[in-house]
Amino acid sequence: MEVISYTKVMEAAREFGQALADCDECRAVKEGQETLRKDKEASKLLSDYQSTQRSIQTARMWGGRLSKDDLNKLKNLEAKINSNYVIKNLLDVQKRLQEMLGSLNTEVSNLLGINFASNSSAGGCC
Repeated sequence: MEVISYTKVMEAAREFGQALADCDECRAVKEGQETLRKDKEASKLLSDYQSTQRSIQTARMWGGRLSKDDLNKLKNLEAKINSNYVIKNLLDVQKRLQEMLGSLNTEVSNLLGINFASNSSAGGCC
């Protein structure tokens, strides 16, 4: 079995990373993010949804009561998001990228004989 240096592994990682950056799925996500950034209406809609969602989660965490208005506001924002092409497109391309990355993780994990993703993040065992 050939032993490969750290330098060669890093070089291969850079090539792998560049191949990922150049793949259709990654490019589609980047384009979707840029389209969202340029679309002020979609950006505001997403921001409002996230803000409302955080408020509701915070209220639940602290045992607060949720008003019907808050829940209705969130449902209305969800409906608008689901009908907004820019946001829906970004969510769709992000899902495809995540599926591809999951497949890549499985492939690398199988080659290594260990779970690649769980061993590539910082942190300890405890």
